[in-house]
Amino acid sequence: MSTSLPVSETSLVARPDLRLDHLIGNGCHGTVFAATRRVDEEGTTMAVAVKIPVAGSLAHEAAMLRRFAGPGVVRLYDGPLRNGSIVTELCVGGTLASTLAVDGPQLAAVVGNRMLPIIHAVKIMHSKGWMHGDINPTNIGFRDDGSAVLFDFATAHPDDGSPLPHGTTSYIGSLRCAVATVDVLGEFIEQFSEA
Repeated sequence: MSTSLPVSETSLVARPDLRLDHLIGNGCHGTVFAATRRVDEEGTTMAVAVKIPVAGSLAHEAAMLRRFAGPGVVRLYDGPLRNGSIVTELCVGGTLASTLAVDGPQLAAVVGNRMLPIIHAVKIMHSKGWMHGDINPTNIGFRDDGSAVLFDFATAHPDDGSPLPHGTTSYIGSLRCAVATVDVLGEFIEQFSEA
């Protein structure tokens, strides 16, 4: 993957302390880039992720990340910015989806203790009457220490008690099909968060 972007894309975030490095992925609510953030006047930098909204602002997602901040939730560093973007920690260990693509669907080996922070985070969300709305392998990342974090809180919503699922099309589809690895993982996390 290229380490530089065309000028048109680097100008998406007009901030002197942020430089977009490369595209990570696209989703329903935004496009995510790996970026470099200057953190002080001496030029110290850190790797971050910048999510640029498809439309509007990521204010709701930023509010949810602040509300549920903790070990199993990706860290929010800044946002929403003037263009509606948010700046979060970069999951340098990749996503669960990329791990499954390489290692295959060996959930027993992947889940274990690495998923405990997410289970705890989902349990806290549920105890406060909230649902994430899009728990799937593309929204679970790994920190450099191997611990898992949940991100993409754009569809987080209050639990209204409805038996119908809320969330993205892929999340709702996976709930209805209940046949793919995504479903097993989501069900595992939901079950353990209820315990």
